[in-house]
Amino acid sequence: DLELDLDSTPFIVQSSRLSCSLGPGSGSRLTCSLGSGSGSRLTCSLGPGSGSRLTCSGSGSRLTCSLGSGSGSRLTCSLGPGSGSRLSCSLGPGSGSRLTCSGSGSRLTCSLGSGSGSRLTCSLGPGSGSRLSCSLGPGSGSRLTCSLGSGSGSRLTCSLGPGSGSRLTCSLGPGFGSRLTCSLGSGSGSRLSCSLGPGSGSRLTCSLGPGSGSRLTCSLGPGSGSRLTCSLGSGSGSRLTCSLGPGSGSRLSCSLGPGSGSRLSCSLGSGSGSRLTCSLGPGSGSRLTCSLGSGSGSRLTCSLGPGSGSRLTCSVG
Repeated sequence: DLELDLDSTPFIVQSSRLSCSLGPGSGSRLTCSLGSGSGSRLTCSLGPGSGSRLTCSGSGSRLTCSLGSGSGSRLTCSLGPGSGSRLSCSLGPGSGSRLTCSGSGSRLTCSLGSGSGSRLTCSLGPGSGSRLSCSLGPGSGSRLTCSLGSGSGSRLTCSLGPGSGSRLTCSLGPGFGSRLTCSLGSGSGSRLSCSLGPGSGSRLTCSLGPGSGSRLTCSLGPGSGSRLTCSLGSGSGSRLTCSLGPGSGSRLSCSLGPGSGSRLSCSLGSGSGSRLTCSLGPGSGSRLTCSLGSGSGSRLTCSLGPGSGSRLTCSVG
């Protein structure tokens, strides 16, 4: 075991730097912590191993953690509040690996390699112009959860590789001009949920690859000029649900690939000049439902491909 703690060292002042590295091994543990300071840097790296653990915590400006591949490895990174802080975490591929990142600074980047049953959790507190990026490689039953607090001009990007039964959840608090992008690769029974709080000019983009029984849910709060785009690949029994709150000049686009028994539901609140576009590929027994609230100059477009027993319902306030 290797443990270093500079928080209790009184002579460490501003612009401190701490670097920790541990070679490969089975069951290795590395713990690094750095106290608050202006311009401080903390770097931790742990080689590959089975059941290895890496824990990093700092209140300075930059925190970087990397853990090599291994079975059942765990990586935990936390960064306290600060102006212009940066947190980067990376964990190599492995079976049942876990990566947890939390920060209150401005930039948080998390990446986890492919693996079976891997879990990646990222959370970033509110801030102006904050950025959160999360990526998880392909795997069976993998889980990716990303959350970003409210802020002006915040950006959240989540991507999960293909896998069977994978789950991706993204949430972004309200903000002016915020952007949320979620993408989930193809898989059987995969689930993708995206939510963006209200804001003016906000953008939400969700995409889910083809799969059997996949589910995609997108929701965007009210705002002026907001945009919501959802796309789900072909699959049997797939479900796509999109909802956009009222706003002036808002745009909602939903598309679902061909499949048997697929369901697509789109709803856009009232607004002036709002646009709603829904398209469902061909399939047997497919259902498409579109609803647009009242508004001046609003537009609603619905299209359903050929199929036996398909249903299309459109309503404008």
